[in-house]
Amino acid sequence: MKKHWKLFAAINILGLIILSLNVLNAQSVSKEKTMESMVLANKYFMEKWPDVGQIIITDKPRPSNIWTRGVYYEGLMALYKLKPDSSYLDYALRWGEFHKWGLRDGIKTRNGDNQCCGQTYIDLYLMNRYKEERIKDIKACIDSTLVTDKIDDWNWIDALQMRKKIFVPALCLIVLLTRCTSEKYGIIMTVNGPIPAREMGITLVHEHILVDFIGADSINEQRWDKTKVFERSLPFLKQIKDLGCRTFIECTPVYLGRDPLLLKNLSSSSGLNILTNTGYYGAGNNKYIPGFAYNETADKIAFRWIMEWENGIEGTGIRPGFIKIGVAGDSLPDLHKKLVIAAARTHLKTGLTIASHTGRAVLAFEELEILRREGVPKHLSGFMPRQKKTRVTLSKPLKWVHGLALMA
Repeated sequence: MKKHWKLFAAINILGLIILSLNVLNAQSVSKEKTMESMVLANKYFMEKWPDVGQIIITDKPRPSNIWTRGVYYEGLMALYKLKPDSSYLDYALRWGEFHKWGLRDGIKTRNGDNQCCGQTYIDLYLMNRYKEERIKDIKACIDSTLVTDKIDDWNWIDALQMRKKIFVPALCLIVLLTRCTSEKYGIIMTVNGPIPAREMGITLVHEHILVDFIGADSINEQRWDKTKVFERSLPFLKQIKDLGCRTFIECTPVYLGRDPLLLKNLSSSSGLNILTNTGYYGAGNNKYIPGFAYNETADKIAFRWIMEWENGIEGTGIRPGFIKIGVAGDSLPDLHKKLVIAAARTHLKTGLTIASHTGRAVLAFEELEILRREGVPKHLSGFMPRQKKTRVTLSKPLKWVHGLALMA
């Protein structure tokens, strides 16, 4: 018997070695091929189920917001992050809206099959934090679960998939919403990390430490001496700090001299809160727009800006505190419309405020219309652009803007 056991073990080990060698010799699948397969599979699913609310028939009719759909939409949101196709987002939004962001069996349910949809509801809320109805029910459901002493709900795969992945972000949201209730105006992202908005104090809202006008096709950080810029700028920053200024909004965009590490060092040495930005500057005859942006979609450009928010700027870990774009012309050219659309979509995903360098006043109204169409929520006040050598007369006052500070 012992000899048979040893033979069995030897055969198994040999099998594992052969399997390992086969795996090592197998061709690896490229990222492109993987993406192609995911897109194809998702295309099949969306075409097979165009009606997001269609009842699922198995042994009995089942609604389309239980786990069988919930796990699909989790994957769809992950795919959207990698490939920001607006049809994916629209499909997920229609699903949530059809179900009124609700759960089967209501907010008292403790069944992971019913709670699974909450993961996508949370993802969609994080893309637009003004849409609190998206998480109202899933948050209430988690609250209801946590107020009891019952702990034996998770007894199979629910614990790994359908509930654990909801409870972690939901608990974070509970903390966030509680914090935002006590801190009415939220947080501000500086080059040294987030601060409560109440700590901004006196703020210089449109400043530049360094600007290089060479153009997007030639600019690089070797063109300026960081040490000299630091030594030249620091005394002035310390002076305004001594005069009572607490926050300095640095509006230099990428391809015009944005240098987040320089700003971080200046912030640490001066004691000022300093903000940097993401976005592209279209004014100046498009000289400061990178070549690839001409052919990229608004979604692709927005994805680049969103990644700076989520992962930090160019490997520095420093996150932008707002979106800076620039537009010009007698009316918005298509390229600048694309920048505004990208800014709107970045705002909806990140919550970052949009600051636009706007030439003629008429452009401001064109921007506002684009933002309205994109679903950027209304705010109660805003700024119109300053005009050089031109007096702007409005037929009626501008009472709100869509998350937009229009600055000359």
